[in-house]
Amino acid sequence: MHKRIFIVLVGLFLWAACILPAAAQETYPEDTVLDEVNKAMGRYQRAREAYEAVKRGEVPPEILERAKKTAGEVTPQDLEQEAAKELQESQAAYDASKVKALSNASGRSEAEIQAMRDSGKGWGVIAKELGVHPSALGKGAPNPGKGQGQGKSKTKVKTKGKGKK
Repeated sequence: MHKRIFIVLVGLFLWAACILPAAAQETYPEDTVLDEVNKAMGRYQRAREAYEAVKRGEVPPEILERAKKTAGEVTPQDLEQEAAKELQESQAAYDASKVKALSNASGRSEAEIQAMRDSGKGWGVIAKELGVHPSALGKGAPNPGKGQGQGKSKTKVKTKGKGKK
């Protein structure tokens, strides 16, 4: 009798060990997660553009405002520091939103996914290993050279040749 109870308890324990972590994993509606990723990507792109503008000697208003809050008189170094700080913060938020999106889509913990990223894996590799389509990471970042007349055209032009003689 005790052996049966023991087997039932072990079975329940194993079942709970498998089910409870999945139940404890917080999930969010997919649209909400994708919106968060896309907003974070937009913030990162704006921060990158502002940083590049500062490096060219321009003064983006949003960076000037942030710099004024931390320094009385704003120098070019202050602007560059503030732009770099915003770029770094926005990159961290963008990465965190990707971790959350992959966690949501895969059912794995955010800590597991962050560990994969920290090991040097790219987002596409992580998505593939988790069995998640890369679209779970939101819209792709635009390729600066794409669609601007750079590179080879993929359109084939048929010309009338001389043929065989």
